[in-house]
Amino acid sequence: MNAMKCLVASPPASLLAMAVAANGRVDPREVAELDRLGAYQLIGVDRDCFLELAQVALREIGPSLSETYWLRLIDRSHLLTSLHAIRDPLQRLRVCHLTQAVIRADGEVTGGEQQIYGAMIRHWDLTQAAVAKALVCDHAQP
Repeated sequence: MNAMKCLVASPPASLLAMAVAANGRVDPREVAELDRLGAYQLIGVDRDCFLELAQVALREIGPSLSETYWLRLIDRSHLLTSLHAIRDPLQRLRVCHLTQAVIRADGEVTGGEQQIYGAMIRHWDLTQAAVAKALVCDHAQP
């Protein structure tokens, strides 16, 4: 599947790919954490599709975001489009949880990663406590 089809098919995958690329690399520890969490099924893409999206995000936003810690206008537009496309409150919480896991997986949270995650929290009017509570409830379900 090409990256454009993945992008159109899954705004959650697009957001998560931006978070993975925000530090200027696709870190194997971040990918391993997504594997461990079964993230791809939760965001509606297969692993290969996600990795292709992450590589596209790395080429498009990774260098500028990892060096400047701010999003260019075109990147901000893409981010907002993906944020607007996710309407399901539970899916929003899951994307936030997966993003938290990704940005912590390598032991360093960069300014670019904080920007992506912060945009999610602000845009969806969430709190850290809400994300944590939803995560506990989500894991408690059979």
